[in-house]
Amino acid sequence: MNYYYSLGLKEDKVILNSSFVDKIVNQNVKDILLKFEESTKTANDYRNGFTHRFTPNIPDNRSSIIRDNMELKFNAGRFVSSDKIVENINDSVRTLSNFIRDLKEYVNDNQNQT
Repeated sequence: MNYYYSLGLKEDKVILNSSFVDKIVNQNVKDILLKFEESTKTANDYRNGFTHRFTPNIPDNRSSIIRDNMELKFNAGRFVSSDKIVENINDSVRTLSNFIRDLKEYVNDNQNQT
């Protein structure tokens, strides 16, 4: 998208977020990008958890302070089962496949119309 629409962004600065989508001038392509972003939100949250925070498939019993540092909260060990994460991975791969197909069909349609 960066190259196709001549956005001029450095390769390591291209991130699929609202700022990037806003730079795309074609509404159909914007819709495809937004649909993909929404469909992969949970996968992105899992990835960020594994990479930057607490691993989502391990029970989280950490305590936290809330309400202006006046209340201590103890978590009940919530976690995402490994089966659920694998299911999400499979769903994300299908979503990626659909995303590429939709985008490819759209780009090919535009090229055929010129």
